[in-house]
Amino acid sequence: MGQLGMTEENFWDTTPRAFFNAVEGFESLRRADLELQRLQTLYSINMWAKKPIRDPKKLWVYPWERIAISDKQRQLAQRRAKYLSEKFDRIEKRHGR
Repeated sequence: MGQLGMTEENFWDTTPRAFFNAVEGFESLRRADLELQRLQTLYSINMWAKKPIRDPKKLWVYPWERIAISDKQRQLAQRRAKYLSEKFDRIEKRHGR
């Protein structure tokens, strides 16, 4: 919980949607930081390289860049996300949040 900036009390008081939004935001910041590190490394290497590397992905590839999702899988994931979002809304409404 500490990395998300949440105390245990905040965790138990939050809704599932808010928690997953926090996790998604944290993951997004982490990825941005890692991509920045890769770019800084690329520039440091290219200062001394005879043949500069133009594409940062040629230096190293992150796991989320390797995954190729088909259109069918993407549509299925979007439908599932919409269904879960609506379900969370109904639960929140039922419990007065």
